[in-house]
Amino acid sequence: MYDMPLYGPDESYYAERGEIRNLGGVADYTTLERYVPEFIPGADQPGDWSARQVRVFTGTGYEPGGIPKHLKNSIELIERLWKLSRGMDWFMDFHEHAIKRELDALRNELKKWV
Repeated sequence: MYDMPLYGPDESYYAERGEIRNLGGVADYTTLERYVPEFIPGADQPGDWSARQVRVFTGTGYEPGGIPKHLKNSIELIERLWKLSRGMDWFMDFHEHAIKRELDALRNELKKWV
């Protein structure tokens, strides 16, 4: 139940300046213990709230949300973070597994929407 970047490369900073800067956060040990095996370094919840909804109320009616775009954006962000992270001295096998698992899940979900 934690969706903020805990550590890893700051992808926005890299995109803007071409330099790697690492993020760091604070969490208690129990959160860290649960979070790290699933964590993609530098990742947060990409996209805005409405992009993750099937239908969005516009004030006068409903329109489709942007789930396929959100999934594509998530895939692209994770791929960029993977590229930035894999050369870091803290990057471990469990990060690699978490990234591959998440990319597989996102791509499988995207197939349902396209």
